[in-house]
Amino acid sequence: MKHEHFGISVVELMSSGIITIAHNSAGPRTDIIGPAADPKINKPVGYLADDQKSYSFYLRTALLNYEDATHT
Repeated sequence: MKHEHFGISVVELMSSGIITIAHNSAGPRTDIIGPAADPKINKPVGYLADDQKSYSFYLRTALLNYEDATHT
């Protein structure tokens, strides 16, 4: 959802181990999805999308890279 103030559904998805794609605004952008906590892992945790094209791109990326965990 655009401008989700916190994004509990995003947190629930991530805690279940589901690759998460959220709107690039508000809570998901500022508090939830970002760099991994471990500095040795220099990869984002989840994906932030702005429009239909970026949602499609990140969904495809997540599906194609699921096994090698490049999404974490």
